Amino acid sequence: MMKKRALDLTIIFLSLPITLPIMAVTSLLLLVIQGRPIFFRQQRIGKDLRPFNLIKFRTMHTGKGDDMQRVTPIGRILRKLSIDELPEILNILKGEMSIVGPRPLPVEYRPFFSSQEQQRHKVLPGLTGLAQVCGRNQFSWRDKFQKDIEYLENRSLWLDVKLIFKTFFAIFNFSNVNADKGKTMERLSDRLYLIGAGGHAKVVYEAAIESGKEIAGFYDDNTNLHNTHLYGHKVRPLSEIPKGALVILAIGSAEVRKKLSTRYSRFGVVRHPKSWISRSAKVGPGTVIFAGAKIQAKTKLGEHCIVNTNSSIDHDCVIENFVHAAPGTTLCGNVHIGAESLIGVGSSIVPGVKVAKNSVIGAGSTVVNDLNSEGCLWIGTPSKKKKEYSMKSEALNIPMAMPDITSEEEQAVLEVVQSKRLALGPKIKEFEELFAKYTNRKHAIAVSSGTAGLHLALMALGVGAGDEVLVPSYTFVASVNCILYVGAVPVFVDINKDDYCIDVSDAESKISEKTKAIVSVDVFGHPAPLDKLENLCNEHNLFLVDDSCEALGAKLHNRKVGNYGDVASFAFYPNKQITTGEGGMIVTDNDEVARKCRMLMNQGRDTMSQWLEHAVLGYNYRMSEVQAALGVVQMKRLDEILAKRERAAAWYNEAFKDSPWLKTQTIKSGVEMSWFVFVVTLNEGLNRDEVIKKLQERNIVARAYFTPIHTQPYLKDYPTKGEDQLPNTLNIGERTMALPFFGDMTKEQCEYVASELNQVLASIAITPKIAA
Repeated sequence: MMKKRALDLTIIFLSLPITLPIMAVTSLLLLVIQGRPIFFRQQRIGKDLRPFNLIKFRTMHTGKGDDMQRVTPIGRILRKLSIDELPEILNILKGEMSIVGPRPLPVEYRPFFSSQEQQRHKVLPGLTGLAQVCGRNQFSWRDKFQKDIEYLENRSLWLDVKLIFKTFFAIFNFSNVNADKGKTMERLSDRLYLIGAGGHAKVVYEAAIESGKEIAGFYDDNTNLHNTHLYGHKVRPLSEIPKGALVILAIGSAEVRKKLSTRYSRFGVVRHPKSWISRSAKVGPGTVIFAGAKIQAKTKLGEHCIVNTNSSIDHDCVIENFVHAAPGTTLCGNVHIGAESLIGVGSSIVPGVKVAKNSVIGAGSTVVNDLNSEGCLWIGTPSKKKKEYSMKSEALNIPMAMPDITSEEEQAVLEVVQSKRLALGPKIKEFEELFAKYTNRKHAIAVSSGTAGLHLALMALGVGAGDEVLVPSYTFVASVNCILYVGAVPVFVDINKDDYCIDVSDAESKISEKTKAIVSVDVFGHPAPLDKLENLCNEHNLFLVDDSCEALGAKLHNRKVGNYGDVASFAFYPNKQITTGEGGMIVTDNDEVARKCRMLMNQGRDTMSQWLEHAVLGYNYRMSEVQAALGVVQMKRLDEILAKRERAAAWYNEAFKDSPWLKTQTIKSGVEMSWFVFVVTLNEGLNRDEVIKKLQERNIVARAYFTPIHTQPYLKDYPTKGEDQLPNTLNIGERTMALPFFGDMTKEQCEYVASELNQVLASIAITPKIAA
């Protein structure tokens, strides 16, 4: 390493008599011809994936647009002679680059390297490299990276010297190192990621290659295919597809394509060069058009369609999403095909016909009339309905919850593991800072769980033996346990029947001389009446601790949950809005409370003490660096995650809006819900346990949510109060039930669960009675 650095510095200083005059003259010319700025600066990926600011001469007009059209006349000359790269000498002097090494790429490309391609970042990036002297932009990204890995595996001072001489020879002879310098490569993020590794993926791959697309690889959730090879690409799991990747669903099944389409945000289009598409036709993202296919004027192709070999679609047709036209199909003018339909090999449809969604038209069939029944098989000439079939398979086996984890989180965890700094490191600080900023709090303290956060909050506030703490019984057990941990007495408070949150009036009636705090709960992501509770606590000189474990992102009167009260605690279990596996966060504006929480969660160490000095009896409630790395990425994705959960909740609410058998949670005025789970309240008289059992028979998991804590067996050994005055808690606690819920649920899954539940309820109910 030191020898390579010495070589870099020696060559730079020896070349200064030449490079400095060239840089000075170039700077003057650019200033006169183009004006300021003279230099172009951009963050690039350096050694060990660390970003740095690369500096070059500016060769483009500022602003947006096609890169080649923005290149200035003098910029073309500078690029041709590679003079635009000379300011990178400054990066070399700073130790951010070397003369020879893989070229540094923009930081936004970071998620799009495969694990093998990441190896190029084990060395300093270079001004020139093996890929540059062998062809520069004539190579595909894959070929470039293979050259980079080849250099990495064979690097030596002698190889560096040879590459430097080859670079100078190529420059002065205008060889291919410069010939295509003006040519801009396709962005690394625009490589196609093919999902699927079966037979259909093979024909999609070949069509994509023929159309000039570069393929990042094949990805499949079939573990038997992982690490096998297809066209020289290793088949990898879907989890390795980076966020923002350009995807093609190379799978024949419309059902599977539809399910997978909700996971990704960018989809490419593959059009074989031997197909013909009218300029007035429109093609939706994710669609694949094979050789010999013809798409005529004004036709509209939806998303994720397949138009197979030698198919013909005439003018003004409308093809909805996820339709598959098999080889040799013929659609005459003005045909309308419903979503997810399959048009069999060699079948024909006469002009003006409408085909209902989920239809299957058998091979060789001729359709002469509208097909109005959904989910049917049609065969023959003229086609006739053969049978109806179910499309429910994609909705089966829906999990109760699922964390929203992408390759970005996986990469963040891997980086921490590779750093070997697994505890008390920079990721925890970064996570805490992000969280404090988000909740608009002065302090955020990362802990091992939301339960730990509640426990420490009460301890830091001085709540202890002899004190009473008001808390709802309709909650998760941690809200009550934290009171018992400090030796205080839980005083149970009733809830509202509509939003399931704490009843402020009942709370006020149960305040006594011994009351020291209120633990409020933001149930299922709905904020408790925190403004009223704050006023109540101020009036009676009580502490307010908000159990916000289920409500990250929720707002009450435009003020985020976590920003109310003296202290709030959040949780990051895998079913929560964001996850760190296990973990929690305490937020507060009180400096002394924050200091005590940090001391108590770290084995009683004072912030200023030595590692083996313990000021008080404490706990190991620390969060790990791996957990914090997950949390950092999840916080940065929080808006996206919350939006997906909001979407799933909206689908459920729409599906249940006319149900006579149940009601959904009321969202109060001024509330912005952050959906933790989706809970319904069954009508009185319906047996919740029986409903759950019947749903299980239909492969749908559901759970009783919540069972009131004051009814739990273990509490008989602890002093409590208020449990005999909880009519709403008992009523609601017998009738609420949580359904499968997570951000990546599809509309079809939500509608399927709702439909099955309504069928179950109708089968066991005698008379519909609106839930109270």
